[in-house]
Amino acid sequence: GETFDAQWLLMDDILRGGYDDMDWEQAPTLEDGNLVNIMTNGAEWRGAPFNIPIARNMDLWTSAPGENPARVDKVTMGWIGSWTWTNNKSAVLHYVLPDDAEHLRGARLISARGFFVKNFAYETRDGNLRVAPFFVLTQLEEFIPPADNTIKYIGFGVCALAGAIIVLIYFGLRRDKRRAAEFQADLVRRRRARRERAQAKQGD
Repeated sequence: GETFDAQWLLMDDILRGGYDDMDWEQAPTLEDGNLVNIMTNGAEWRGAPFNIPIARNMDLWTSAPGENPARVDKVTMGWIGSWTWTNNKSAVLHYVLPDDAEHLRGARLISARGFFVKNFAYETRDGNLRVAPFFVLTQLEEFIPPADNTIKYIGFGVCALAGAIIVLIYFGLRRDKRRAAEFQADLVRRRRARRERAQAKQGD
C-alpha cells in the first residue's frame, strides 16, 4: 500500500544520498506537542522530517529484508523510548534504518533523525493493543554522557578541607606549646625574682 511504498522510497532515497544536503537543524524535534499531532493525524505528517532527541535504546536488531524495492541488503529495526514523551498516547517509537547498526545493540542512550511514515499498531507484553509512530531513520547514533566529575570534585574538596584542618591544628598546637613554654618561663622568672627579694631582705 501507500505507506509500504513510502517506506521503501524513503530508504531508497537515503541510500542514494538524497538527503545528504538537508538542513536538519531546521527540522523539528520530536516532543510531546508534535507527537500528539502525529498520533492524531498521521496521514498529514507522512514524510515529515524530525530530529529525535536523546532517548533510551529499548531494543535493536538487524536482519536481511530479502528482495525489496530499495535493494537494501540489511536493515536495523528497533524501539526508542523517552521519559519526556508523557502524552499517554505513546512513550515509544518504532523504526527502521537502511543500514547495519549492530554495533549499537549495547548502547543505552541514542539519538536519531528520520522521517515519519505511519502509526504502527502493536501488542504489549501484557496483551494490550497500543499504537506508536513508525519512522524511517537516516541516522542513528549512540549518546555517551560526559563524565560526571562531581564525586571527584567533592573528594578533592574533602581532602583539601581535611588538609587545611590538619594544618590549623598543627599551628594551633605549636602556638599553644609556645604559649605554655612562655608561661612556664614567666613562672620560673617570677619565682626566681621572689626568691631574690626574699634573700635580699634576709641580708638586711
